[in-house]
Amino acid sequence: MSIKIREPKVEKIVKLEGIRKTIYQRLKFSKNEYPHAYLASEIDVSRVVLKRETTEYRPSYNAIFLKAVAESIKLHPVINSSLENDEIKIYSDINVSLAVDTPSGLMVPVIDSVDKRSLKEVDEIIKNLAEKARQNKLTLYDITGGTITVSNLGSFNIDLFLPIINPPQSSIIGIGKINEKKKAFLSLSFNHAVYDGAEGARFLNDLKKLIESNFINNL
Repeated sequence: MSIKIREPKVEKIVKLEGIRKTIYQRLKFSKNEYPHAYLASEIDVSRVVLKRETTEYRPSYNAIFLKAVAESIKLHPVINSSLENDEIKIYSDINVSLAVDTPSGLMVPVIDSVDKRSLKEVDEIIKNLAEKARQNKLTLYDITGGTITVSNLGSFNIDLFLPIINPPQSSIIGIGKINEKKKAFLSLSFNHAVYDGAEGARFLNDLKKLIESNFINNL
């Protein structure tokens, strides 16, 4: 006796190629090769909101968060690292890869030396790279040399998410939306082969304290 099966009607078939295939290959490698671990914390971002609203040039939230991330890394250098073969490379440069949504797919341009730049400089670089990404004009230099990644989905009304590590980096930070109570979730996805959950928790807690402190006001 034959067994009937049901198959849904196909509207169209899109070949996995180009940037989508590259993203697939990199993320597949990351999930298969890196033992992912995840942490998350809700933070008070009222100082961040106030900083943005009271600064003349209205810096982006990303610029403020990147400065806080860079400052926290100084206390926890192993967060700013990569795993290549059997070597953990801990970097002195703090170069933040920032995930950007474009019509062509996800791009991750790099803002270099975030810790050494002013908030305004970081903000201007982010805006310039984001525009280049939207116009598909990013160069190889623009997307290489990152040491940690930040992905912000707050503008998409996402409360909390756990992003996949951007190889060969060891850490990626996810930022959710700012709610009506001026709170938001931060998450940390990290390579458990490089550092343990306790160190990740210490980093995330120090990042939380920094964002909630006068540091933000003094940027």
